[in-house]
Amino acid sequence: MIEESLDRLIKNLEDSNWSIRRDSARALGEIGGECVVEPLIEALGDDDGDVREATTWALGKIGDARAVMSLIKALGDDDDPVRWGAAEALGEIGDASAVAPLIEAMGHNLGDVRKSATEALHKLGREIE
Repeated sequence: MIEESLDRLIKNLEDSNWSIRRDSARALGEIGGECVVEPLIEALGDDDGDVREATTWALGKIGDARAVMSLIKALGDDDDPVRWGAAEALGEIGDASAVAPLIEAMGHNLGDVRKSATEALHKLGREIE
């Protein structure tokens, strides 16, 4: 039953309706599991910013290091909520390879991005010690 639900949610990441894709990403983040990480990483390339933002949250919630490089790339997204979501997710995952990109993100012109990058670095500092 759970496997069927996961399969359906993963399939919904490709739905034509952006809100279904967004809500599916959020649900997958709540459920978690190794099998949802790769489909969520792919969803970071979605055309809709709300979907990409929900995906950053989901990947941060799951905390799988396989998402780090894609989240680092998302720090440069055109959509600011995606940028700060990526910073928050990187802080949750706690991988040291995110330190330099997060320091760079602290120079962003939007305060929410700077704040998220700073908080992520604070979390990373605690994880690395």
